[in-house]
Amino acid sequence: MTMLTLDSDEFSAFAPRSLRAESANLTPAQFHDKYGECGGSIRLDAWSSTGDRNGAFTATLDFAGRVKTVVAAGSPVAAMTSALYEAGYPVEILQF
Repeated sequence: MTMLTLDSDEFSAFAPRSLRAESANLTPAQFHDKYGECGGSIRLDAWSSTGDRNGAFTATLDFAGRVKTVVAAGSPVAAMTSALYEAGYPVEILQF
């Protein structure tokens, strides 16, 4: 299992406002315990950004042994939904 390191400043800058408020006092380990553990055939292997709010974001996903890396500009949500869409899992964001 790959453990993602969350930079508190970067997380605060890019996370949706409601998630920032909900997780404001959590350590990275507590955040992972609350939001990161789940079962299923899709797993986030790696995540990175250029650090610029409008920069590029890279998401590497493992689809039951098939690894796919996607780079998308604009937002972390764009990178994640692009990775899922390109792998055949279209996602519609209903609320952000």
